[in-house]
Amino acid sequence: MANSEFYNWTSVDSSINPIEIAEYLEQLNELSDFIEYKSKSYQLLRIQSGQQILDVGCGIGSDVKRMSSITGKSGKVVGLDSSITILERAKELSFNWPFPIEFINGTIYDLPFQNQSFDGVRVDRVFQHLENLTNALDEVKRIINRDGIIVLCEPDWETLSIDSDNQAQTRRITNFLTHCIPNKSIGSQLQFLCEQALFKNIESYSYEIKFTDLRIADKALGISRKLSVNEISNSAYFREWLEEMEIRQKEGIFLAHVKMFIVKAQKE
Repeated sequence: MANSEFYNWTSVDSSINPIEIAEYLEQLNELSDFIEYKSKSYQLLRIQSGQQILDVGCGIGSDVKRMSSITGKSGKVVGLDSSITILERAKELSFNWPFPIEFINGTIYDLPFQNQSFDGVRVDRVFQHLENLTNALDEVKRIINRDGIIVLCEPDWETLSIDSDNQAQTRRITNFLTHCIPNKSIGSQLQFLCEQALFKNIESYSYEIKFTDLRIADKALGISRKLSVNEISNSAYFREWLEEMEIRQKEGIFLAHVKMFIVKAQKE
């Protein structure tokens, strides 16, 4: 498997190869399960022509462009990301886009917008990396208009499963892969967070995200990166497990899957 040392999501610009992260994001956006849950998130925002929409953690801007085709020429979609490198790629991919969009560098803890600036806010796979969930959600709530909508999309890494002939061994490896994620079960906690923040009309949905390509799963889960810096990588059982995964890849039967939760809520 390729080395994945460049996947440092809390500080992408200081990663070994942030350009490869951008390329990886492009690969994810082409997966059918990603297309399905992302489409559901747009639908839940109830986007209308002329609205102002914010996409937090916008990455390479694919969602910004898709949503802007709904807001049209009289509206605008703003994409915010903490990585300057990723935003540069987003701007390149959006050159001459026919609808109003904008990309801004910033952090979810200190959004550079006035109170009640947006009709809807979408936050995709950001909360899993955060240290202070309450502060982040309060800051997002601040910039949403009254009766505006927030849509949160997060995986629950506790549900991660990788098909294997030795499930006990695989569970040991998946536990190791996910233990360093700050909020690995955040997906199933989103509804409670929104209730605590006094949002109304809360709805929750779940989708199964499947990885059938070991190379993409390696990047998404950080298999090479995380195991290469731990003694587990030198163990016989890991080498046997990795050999099985590579055989499954060659035979076209590799499969890893995790649950993705989407929560829609409305500001009072």
